[in-house]
Amino acid sequence: MAQWRKVIVSGSNSELNHITSSGDLFLSTDGSQMKFGADEEVTLTHVHNDGLLLSDASGIGTTKLSFGDTATFVQQQADGELGIDADVKLDITTPVVSMSADLFVSGSVHAEGNITFKSGDAGTIQLGDNANDNISAQGDFISSLIPNAHDSFDLGSTGQRWNDLWLSGSITANGGPHNIDSDTTIDIDSVGATSIDAGAASNLSTSAGDLTLEAGANSAKVVIKGDHESGTAVHIDGNAAAASIVDIDAGALDIDAAATIHINTSGGAGVGNIDIQTADTTNGIKIATVTSGVPVTIGTAASVTRINGDLDVDGTLTTIDTTNLQIKDKFIQVASGSQDASTNGGLIVTTTGDGSGSALYYEGDRQRWALTKPGDTGHTDTTATHRQFVVSVSQSAAPPIGNPSDFGSSTEGRRGMMHVQTSDDPANANNVEGDIWIWS
Repeated sequence: MAQWRKVIVSGSNSELNHITSSGDLFLSTDGSQMKFGADEEVTLTHVHNDGLLLSDASGIGTTKLSFGDTATFVQQQADGELGIDADVKLDITTPVVSMSADLFVSGSVHAEGNITFKSGDAGTIQLGDNANDNISAQGDFISSLIPNAHDSFDLGSTGQRWNDLWLSGSITANGGPHNIDSDTTIDIDSVGATSIDAGAASNLSTSAGDLTLEAGANSAKVVIKGDHESGTAVHIDGNAAAASIVDIDAGALDIDAAATIHINTSGGAGVGNIDIQTADTTNGIKIATVTSGVPVTIGTAASVTRINGDLDVDGTLTTIDTTNLQIKDKFIQVASGSQDASTNGGLIVTTTGDGSGSALYYEGDRQRWALTKPGDTGHTDTTATHRQFVVSVSQSAAPPIGNPSDFGSSTEGRRGMMHVQTSDDPANANNVEGDIWIWS
């Protein structure tokens, strides 16, 4: 196109509409500037040994360097503050992005890949700065969570508690106090043993419902152990009310004590008695000692001990220490286990300090009641030797004939037996009513 063109010579100024170069373009003066716009409001200045400065006429300004359109740009937003704006996304692709000062982000941060936060020496990594900030971890933890200081930090608070806690390892909690409150149930299950130890007085109680202690495995037992050597070691309190019952069901009840076993009751008529019963019609209730010679004592200080049902006492000696013995039974049977017609059995009245005395007994081998003198028969004897026989009397209308048939098995065993004739003898006028006969 035909137009005027100015020829530039050394030392002159030029004003060019268009510059086209097929080679390099050099601005060889330090501090050279390139100004843009009719009023030269945008300046690109060379800064010696530093770079290029994009600014307004003042050399500072907030001039933008835009890319693609005016919505994507780099700009000095204020003195000392650089802004990078993009209307959609800022994409930085590099092996490493390095920053040597603070990073402030006012919007969301999304990062993919491994992320490492380091606080440096004695620094702090802080997530949020007040209770209104919410922290959400959607991923899985692959490391331990260890506090910086021992016994110093909490997990939750009284007013802000965690909900479910799922663990599959050991739980160790030191310090204290430890408090576990549940709105419903607390369930503790373990494959191995469970041990609860306390260093002070403790209680396990329920405010409603039963409390069950059960060893459910075969051949397992429940052990309740106290360590008091001079007082109550184990105390089972079933409520002192008269209608309260302590019920023990067992195949066998074994009570061992190094000293005395006390069973005490209190209350009015029908309440203070000790009632021992059994449904076993074969074996009954057995009270015995393991050690030979050690007595079994059953009694109360000022009341009555009553046993409803049969009482079977096995042992060598049974001793009853009372002032008087009252027996309601119409018959007393001794030698009940004997099937031998010659068995001796009866009563001994003690007359000496060693427990011996005089016996009134049935002598089985002579089939007659007999007596021994004082001191003859010991309290541990199972047989006796008669001193005299007890006189027995028979009676009939006819005079006696032949050997006495009620008692006695020999001449010695029949001597002294008496017979009373109750009517006259029609066959013999000499035998009349009232005659007394003695066998000798």
